[in-house]
Amino acid sequence: MASSSGTVPDILPSQILSVSPSLPTNKLLDNLTKNQRLLQLLPQNYEKRHYFTSFCKTLLDDFFYSHERDDIQLYAAICLADIIRIWAPNLPDAPPEKLLNMFLFLARQLLGLKKIDDPLFSRRYYLLENLSMVQSFIPAVNLEDNRGCQISTVVLNNLFNAVQKKHTDQLKNLMIEIVSVILAEYESVPFSLLELLFARIIDPEKKLREECYELVESIIRRGESYLKPAIAEYFKTVLITEDTESLQLHSKIYYVFDELCHISESIVDELIPTIEHRLTVSNEKHRRDAAKIVAYVTSSPNNDFAQRHKTLWNTFLDQFKNGTSEIQSTCIKHLKSYFVNHPELRADLEDVMVRLSLSADTNIRSQLMAQIRAITSSNLLDISDKIKQILCERARDKIWEVRKEALDYLGHVYKKECINQNWSDDIQQQLTWVANCIIHLYYQKTTQDKLLAERLLTFYLMPWDVNADDKVRVLLTLYSNVDENAQRFRRQLVKLIDFCLQMTDSNISNDEKQLIELKLVSLIHVIALRCLPNPDKNESVLKALAVYAIKNHKQSLINNNESSILSIFKQAMSDGIKSKEAYALANGIGQMLLEEAAKEQKRFPGNTTEDQTITPTIVENNGHGQYTKMCGLIKTMFEKISTLLFDQETVSKLLKSIFERISNEPEQPASYYEYINQLLKVFIQHPFIFNSSESLELLCNLLKQRVLELAPILIRTIEACAPLIITLNQHNMMTLLNSELQSYLTLHPPIAKRALYCLCALNPNKKDELLEKMIDDTQYDQFDNDQFITRLVLLGHMIEISPNVLDDMGKRILSNISKYIVDKQPTNDDEDNMTTSFFHGNFTLLPDEPHSDPEIGADARVKRELVKAMTRAVLGLRENSDGLFNIVYKLIKKCIENDQDFTGEMR
Repeated sequence: MASSSGTVPDILPSQILSVSPSLPTNKLLDNLTKNQRLLQLLPQNYEKRHYFTSFCKTLLDDFFYSHERDDIQLYAAICLADIIRIWAPNLPDAPPEKLLNMFLFLARQLLGLKKIDDPLFSRRYYLLENLSMVQSFIPAVNLEDNRGCQISTVVLNNLFNAVQKKHTDQLKNLMIEIVSVILAEYESVPFSLLELLFARIIDPEKKLREECYELVESIIRRGESYLKPAIAEYFKTVLITEDTESLQLHSKIYYVFDELCHISESIVDELIPTIEHRLTVSNEKHRRDAAKIVAYVTSSPNNDFAQRHKTLWNTFLDQFKNGTSEIQSTCIKHLKSYFVNHPELRADLEDVMVRLSLSADTNIRSQLMAQIRAITSSNLLDISDKIKQILCERARDKIWEVRKEALDYLGHVYKKECINQNWSDDIQQQLTWVANCIIHLYYQKTTQDKLLAERLLTFYLMPWDVNADDKVRVLLTLYSNVDENAQRFRRQLVKLIDFCLQMTDSNISNDEKQLIELKLVSLIHVIALRCLPNPDKNESVLKALAVYAIKNHKQSLINNNESSILSIFKQAMSDGIKSKEAYALANGIGQMLLEEAAKEQKRFPGNTTEDQTITPTIVENNGHGQYTKMCGLIKTMFEKISTLLFDQETVSKLLKSIFERISNEPEQPASYYEYINQLLKVFIQHPFIFNSSESLELLCNLLKQRVLELAPILIRTIEACAPLIITLNQHNMMTLLNSELQSYLTLHPPIAKRALYCLCALNPNKKDELLEKMIDDTQYDQFDNDQFITRLVLLGHMIEISPNVLDDMGKRILSNISKYIVDKQPTNDDEDNMTTSFFHGNFTLLPDEPHSDPEIGADARVKRELVKAMTRAVLGLRENSDGLFNIVYKLIKKCIENDQDFTGEMR
């Protein structure tokens, strides 16, 4: 820097000290320092500058550029900067390559400014100040063969990387000055330099280095006049000509535009016509790119872009609403940001969302459901009337995936609100329409819809007392229709797990494993074909899952680790597992697969190594993304069997709802009782779900209602729960059940038979004396009693249950009955004569037998039941049944001789 005094010192050539590379380092540094002090006193365009020609040529040697000591490099750079200053506006005579290396060397020295605590920092500050004063880099811009752009790139990069928060405003202004001067020197700022600016105003640089963002922001604002045409040309190149091969940030143009909106309205105004025009051209890609820019900018926080540019906003909305599916898909991703950052645009966007919900493209409707879920954050109060309309309509969408997304979300919202329990009137009203919307799904016909509704009811609605009458009716309908499929699928999954575990058993030979593998392949095909959506696709994924699970289990055996996928899967399928536990285990399996997916992403995609004991029959390539597909398959499988994942709380609520309905309205449609029968048939296979005092008490209360349509299944359920009841040791409940079941012994045979077995199950230690007392107290061979057939049926079962106790008495009664029937001779008396048709008078079928065949007469019924009873007695008595066997033989022979069958009709 020139001396502030008016006089220019008189310099002699002898004052310029040698800086030969051959000098000792300390001497070299001392000479550089003295020469720099001398240069510092000289003004720009110094008339005797030719004295320094030799000194300059020496400094242009690569020796200084790569010296091991930073101070030598720095003082050489400061001297070069002073030489450039005293030669300005020209450059010292030197070859172009030498000048290029000189400017690159000066640019590299600027990077040292980032080290504020460096002892040389003040000298670097001086270097920056010196370069800025006479705009030393201007000559560099005009170097030929793109050398100027190369130097400018290094200068900008180093200054941007060097700037620090602790730098003074004066230092930052010097940096801004240098960069601004360089950019202003160009007739049109090169795109490569523009991208250096752009890179610093968008993420991740924006977040990582806020001080650099502020620096570049100031540079752009200062250079609006010469940057504006260059930036406009850059946008045209990206959006129109699409000549982006040499551009690095063309894919980030949306983020660049957004930041420019915050930095310079003047530059943005220059770009608006181009973007607006792009929204209306015939080229779809151009429209999509322009729409993506507007969507990103207008949805970003802290701007009023949409309000300031109404014409552009309306043009964009038209494309969003009526554009192609690709354009809509591009814009729909920003919906959440709109609702969060710009509530003032909500009305405009909800109109667009209504139109999108009617799109013919399934993907658009599905994306819309996902965005609505994100927008409302499971808050009912955030669901406006228009969004409510969309959800209700999409809950009835013709495509399963869209229906599932909408209804699963509604169920989630419902559960969240119910947990809060502090319901306002508004929330209560909202809950009503949510429940009604889910109920609508009950009228769908597909198994997938029914499974989804069951899952929604089981995990979202059933634990709360909401609209119990409709909920129970529909739940029963669904269970009666789909549980057969779910049970079959569950059995096949258990078999699949067993086959996979056998493949890992070291005690099984390879030959046996080959046979098991063939069975496994066949089973996988059956499961995919009958139980899973997209059979071809999911069969491949299921094969890959089986292979991986087998390998995973083998590895766990080696590591003595019990948490293999197969072990967890088997536990999730076990009896007694609760729904929440099963889904927790399923999530555990999913997490293991997602961890494998994360590892897979870090590696190049490749084939799964085949296990030696698993032949290529079931080995599939486990390429990139396969583990994620496996995770999705696990989720699908557990949803498919969700109807079997009962828990005690849900069942208790369900039984309570059934009891309240039946007790309040004893007369119910036949279909309602049929649904309950189907449901309890499923529950019987999982008696653990009744293991609560409340559930067992509700079963007893239902039994006391004496609903004949439900009696058989209720008694069977209580029989299945007998071990639980005995374990609870509730004397009052046992007394009540024994009393009620005794009264059921007088009803028609199916009910009486079930009551008999239930009594025996509840009293396992006293069943012999119980049955003996029943025979002693009842006249089973009283032919004129209207309970004759029921007693006959019970007698056969009792002898089969306790043959040792009832041996003699049972055989005697049966012999008397059969002897009476066999010896009875038919006559030609008319129908009114009771002696010729004694069965018709007193032994007609009971009025409470809904499943009786009207074509079977009473006498034929007696004969048939007698044969069945005597056969059961024979099975029970075994070696003591000789007498009874002869009687049965005579009975059948008599019927054959009379040319009769057991329907009471002539052949």
